[in-house]
Amino acid sequence: MTNGFESAAATAAAAGQRIVGGDGANVIEGGAGADRLFGGAGSTSAESGRIDATRLATFAQPVFATYAPGGDPSLLFVVERAGAVRVLDTDTGQVTGTAIQLASGRVGLSGERGLLGLAFHPEFQTNGWAFLSLVNPDGQTEILRYKTMASDPTRLDPASETLIWRFDRLPEYDNHAGGWIGFGPDGHLYLASGDGGGGNDPANQAQNRDSLLGKMLRIDVDGADAFASDPNRNYAIPTDNPFVGEAGADEVWAYGLRNPWRNSFDRETGDLYIADVGQGAREEVNWQAATSDGGENYGWVVREGDRVNVTGRPGNPPPDDPSLVDPVLAYAHGPVNGRSITGGYVYRGPGEGLEGFYVYGDFISGRIAAFRVEEGEAADATDLNDRIVGLNAAGTLPRLTSFAEGVGGELYAMAIDGGLYRLSPSAGAADGNDVIRGGTGADELYGEAGRDDLFGGADDDSLVGGFGGDRLFGEGGRDRLRGEAGADLLAGGAGHDAMIGGAGGDLFLFDNRANVGRDRVGGFDASDLLVTTVALRDGNNDGIIVFSGKNLALGGGGSVSMTDGSGATIRRLEYDGFFDQEGARYFVYSLVGSAAAGVAQASAFDLTI
Repeated sequence: MTNGFESAAATAAAAGQRIVGGDGANVIEGGAGADRLFGGAGSTSAESGRIDATRLATFAQPVFATYAPGGDPSLLFVVERAGAVRVLDTDTGQVTGTAIQLASGRVGLSGERGLLGLAFHPEFQTNGWAFLSLVNPDGQTEILRYKTMASDPTRLDPASETLIWRFDRLPEYDNHAGGWIGFGPDGHLYLASGDGGGGNDPANQAQNRDSLLGKMLRIDVDGADAFASDPNRNYAIPTDNPFVGEAGADEVWAYGLRNPWRNSFDRETGDLYIADVGQGAREEVNWQAATSDGGENYGWVVREGDRVNVTGRPGNPPPDDPSLVDPVLAYAHGPVNGRSITGGYVYRGPGEGLEGFYVYGDFISGRIAAFRVEEGEAADATDLNDRIVGLNAAGTLPRLTSFAEGVGGELYAMAIDGGLYRLSPSAGAADGNDVIRGGTGADELYGEAGRDDLFGGADDDSLVGGFGGDRLFGEGGRDRLRGEAGADLLAGGAGHDAMIGGAGGDLFLFDNRANVGRDRVGGFDASDLLVTTVALRDGNNDGIIVFSGKNLALGGGGSVSMTDGSGATIRRLEYDGFFDQEGARYFVYSLVGSAAAGVAQASAFDLTI
């Protein structure tokens, strides 16, 4: 194993071995047998990129959890939907007490109602204030304030209950309540309020700025009561709210939301992430920079995620109106993706492998995934399930209701069946650029973090690039190559191979010479590039390409013009060779459909195989 501290190469024995690299740039060789080779690790016992899930305790329908600023860093306050807040010691996994138990009948429990949110005031250590969000049996949203017991700062005094806000929802529906509350970096209290329910927002609440439904709301709970004559409104309006003094409710911060389920501020940047549950086709994450002045229209009901939904309603903008803000990420419904997003957090915890990634999940499928925001756009999107150890066999958490963040940025997840888990990423950020060779045998190669080179060798191998721009070479056998996050090079080699790009602008080297195997390419989008070794011809076993779930068979007599599922010509070059000059490598290509040749510097990829 070669890295910054060691010089000896690590090689597996004849029988199948599991080898884990250390920090830095490793050289790992598999040898004979079926090996599992990992490119990097924070230690020799946990491979880079791995996420350990530890079940800490069981609760009654947990829907949220958070910590008290300045309090005991080991304690997490867990919200149970029926009306209790339990205290969990995350060091021991013991439930040490109950912060508050609301009286029977205080909370509505039909549909999606319940005790839904908890937020501690930023000055909790000084004022002892905690805020609860619930939907009462009459279907109204309530925000309540409590003060801690003088004798026990982990308990809230029921006698101190103060109504901050009560407002009506739609009485005919018991869903789409939202219910998340949280303090922003500005010290104001934010409340996520769903559109009130019903298919396609029948009352058009989300686009109506006078309505409190389908919105992100923002109030001042520190200032003097601005509504002394209204017992249901005991707060002030921030003077910089976007619709103060103009059409629209003064409390509205952003609108065009369907059912914002679990939202968060990045503790480092102050950016706001809003996970909005879709209806029948898309789930979405909306990103709002910390510098925003508010007023964003996130599109519902005109748009659902990145698709047109309902048009022509009086007063609503058209679907191509520039005032509509697209989600930073949207995903289609499906058995793997799921169909009900659960928002999470930008990870700022002790495990460097996920640093800066926004982690979210899906209630239906239990999928857990992550992406980063770079210059306002999603980057390095990747599923995390195959990295998670300690959940079910698929690494999923079905009926995932919420994530939680600890004092030090630790990440937790919980499900409606009661389980609450700590998710502990290993220190993958320290992983260097690795070279991993599988050798003979059916091997599994994981590059993890860094820009890695993975060589499958003979036999049927599985190669997973992980984070970073990787180069994956299947070589002989029936191989499966998955690039995941980053701009990757995927070269199947001989044999019937499957190459899946994942996030980032990937380059697929498609060896379509006669009798070298029939390959399959997936995850190909507009940012990717296909390089073929020879012209595409029917007699060369050209293969099958998958574009956005649509199959395209190649061949059919002579050279073939390749198009994606929508009929657009894809980006394709025919690879003719390479040459080195003054320390730089260049590859030579022919433009498809033209006799002209071209030369480009191989700055990202070395095409030699």
